[in-house]
Amino acid sequence: MNIEEIKKLAQNDPKFRRQIQQSAARIKRQIQLAEKRFSDFHWSDAPSQIQKAQAPEIRPGEVLYSLGELVAITYRASKGGSTYDGAHDFKPSRPELASTTSGDLVIVGGDYKINQRGIVG
Repeated sequence: MNIEEIKKLAQNDPKFRRQIQQSAARIKRQIQLAEKRFSDFHWSDAPSQIQKAQAPEIRPGEVLYSLGELVAITYRASKGGSTYDGAHDFKPSRPELASTTSGDLVIVGGDYKINQRGIVG
């Protein structure tokens, strides 16, 4: 279905139009939340751009295989206008680094979250 067909459906079907509007509103809320969390994590820096990215799609029943326990992770980010090299050593219970059968990396498990301090848990 192309965009013109979707527009035509939305014009002729009030239920479909509501579904599109609800989806758009949900995406807008998710973007706003992502912007806030980005700003919190990056010490009040605002995102310079928003772009669509492909994340691995994990479907129910899809098989992942473990590459091993994540012992530590390092990353480089801009925080407060400066470059910041972050590092986090994981303690038990550590997450696993896994892969989909198509080769996409996935972090699975562990009791960790992201906040303005970085990776916590």
